[in-house]
Amino acid sequence: MPKKSKKYGVTTDEIMDYLKENVPTHEDFIVLALIQLLVHKKVITDNEAKQVVKIDPFRQSHLYARA
Repeated sequence: MPKKSKKYGVTTDEIMDYLKENVPTHEDFIVLALIQLLVHKKVITDNEAKQVVKIDPFRQSHLYARA
């Protein structure tokens, strides 16, 4: 049985599973860079960009909001 952290009550496996699901990948940053480029060149608006990042493949929308 995996050992749980006394301080946080989670296992390393649980942490790794969380990271796999929630940490953006290199590819996520490339797609978001493209969206930012389209906004910068005024091909799409900020509101349109926010709509795009809500689409499932771009679900890391919080990254665009911080950029």
